[in-house]
Amino acid sequence: MIVQRMRQAAARKGMHSLPDEHTDLAAKSTAATNYSSTDLFDPEIDIHPIALQPSFETHSDDRYHVDDLLKFSDQQFVENAYRAILKRPADAVGAAGLLESLRAGALNKIDVLALLRYSAEGKEKGVEIEGLRFPALTRKFYRIPLVGYFFNLAVAFGRLPAMVRNQRAFENHVIAQQETLVNQINHIGQTLISNARQTAEVLAQRTALIRELEPQLQNLRQQLETLSNEQATAYEVILTRTSEATEYVEERLNEEAAERQSAFAILRERLSAHAAELQEQQRLSQIEFEALVSNERETRSNSLNDLADQLRDLTLARFSSLSDELKHLDRQTVISLTAMQERHQQLTSELTLQEQRLTRLLEGAGSGLPAPLTSVEISREESHMLDAFYAGFDEQFRGDRHEIKERLKVYLPFISRLRSPDRATRIIDIGCGRGEWLELLKEQGLSAIGVDANTVLARQCVARGLTVVEADLLTFLREQPDESVSIVSGFHIVEHLPLEMLVKVLGEVMRVLKTGGLLLLETPNPRNVLVGSCNFYFDPTHRNPLPSEVLSFLVESRGFARVEVLPLNPSNDQPVAGDSDLVARFNRYFYGPMDYGVVGWKPQPAAISTESH
Repeated sequence: MIVQRMRQAAARKGMHSLPDEHTDLAAKSTAATNYSSTDLFDPEIDIHPIALQPSFETHSDDRYHVDDLLKFSDQQFVENAYRAILKRPADAVGAAGLLESLRAGALNKIDVLALLRYSAEGKEKGVEIEGLRFPALTRKFYRIPLVGYFFNLAVAFGRLPAMVRNQRAFENHVIAQQETLVNQINHIGQTLISNARQTAEVLAQRTALIRELEPQLQNLRQQLETLSNEQATAYEVILTRTSEATEYVEERLNEEAAERQSAFAILRERLSAHAAELQEQQRLSQIEFEALVSNERETRSNSLNDLADQLRDLTLARFSSLSDELKHLDRQTVISLTAMQERHQQLTSELTLQEQRLTRLLEGAGSGLPAPLTSVEISREESHMLDAFYAGFDEQFRGDRHEIKERLKVYLPFISRLRSPDRATRIIDIGCGRGEWLELLKEQGLSAIGVDANTVLARQCVARGLTVVEADLLTFLREQPDESVSIVSGFHIVEHLPLEMLVKVLGEVMRVLKTGGLLLLETPNPRNVLVGSCNFYFDPTHRNPLPSEVLSFLVESRGFARVEVLPLNPSNDQPVAGDSDLVARFNRYFYGPMDYGVVGWKPQPAAISTESH
């Protein structure tokens, strides 16, 4: 009833959708923001870097001509000389000294090349520079006092025509470089002007669009205020109806308590009546027996003993019958009380969940409107509204807890195969449900963590002293570190998952398991015709049956090794009698195992590499 009212309120709130003009407003807003960088800048900008000096490439045969290096200037000349002659980048101190001497005129390029080539390191490298020896020797004569001066002067007069040609060539080279720079600067200026004009046009368009959107934005604010007021009214309706639901649940609880008290009173009256009747029958039997003994003691002494035995047997039989009836009534009373207690617990859990949801709604309403309630949050709350129902459904159809624990003992030998199964062994049970497997592990001295998204089941497990986390199983596995878990189990959970999610879960299990770790899965067996056609669909949350071949293939495809399939839980019904092949096949498909288990191990790294080959 509470669920229906919440859905009606959500439907009324959903009717307040934005009009079509808001759709147009959103489209215009999107258009206003969808300008890419190509709207502001010309994509045809083509600015190539200018190289004022040619590029240098080292020779693999370590042979250079002096002109290969003299065509460079200043810092690039020093760096290329280091790379060619010393075969390494220039060091900061040496290169700075040579560059400073070059710029001051104390050395020229021939001096630098000679210093590097005929240094100890240059001799060790053995790079050959053709045409360097004679100019270097000539430069040495220049340094001889007085003689060097006249020698330098004579050479200068001899080279005067060549120096004039070089000066003219240098001037033409400088003019050509200046023209290249001027053209590049003009190209950049024209490109910047063009882009500036485009930017101005875009800004003008955006300004006009903003002015056009201002009235619509004002109208939208007014409608948002109206929606806020309507949502506040809806919150009040939710609060009122939730209060009504709370009062209804309390009335039902009081009525059930009164009915239980009335049933206890009737039971006590019936027990008292049966006890009084038994005492009266015993008293009458005793009087009868004494009367017969007194009247017939002399004449029927032999038959008296027989009659006494008959009366005693009759009394004992009647007493035994009454005792059996009392025991039956006691068992019925216990069953009735247990059912009432379970129903009371379910109602209490559901009422607690409704109170929590109401509290969250009220807190969201107080934090500002209209943001607190969204369709995602309402959907998330609705996903837990049937937790109490599913918990009761599980209690009705899962079976007796002791019987389930006995069935699960078939997996204990696999746990014993681990090297040291003890309290340090980390075990995760995904979709733990009522926690039978967790209780069995606890009895074996092993600690385990259960994961379940059902709030009611998780709290029931915690109340029984089990460690259970209320979370989505895929999210929980993704939060675990690599190779941090020894065992991962999941009993009757894979049939609830879509195929894509099941593959992701198996992948995360492979990641978090330690090397040699164990995976345990159990699911209904669709090879049993009754299970595949009927029993499987008792649970409406089941998706599709998974044959053992499919599930074992999925496990192997995620990298697990030594995968085993265990046929489990054969039918308790009496199979068809007969020895023919037809009867055997009929019994196998109709009375065969109703469940099966899949066991897989995370292989050693060596095993993985061997399999990959």
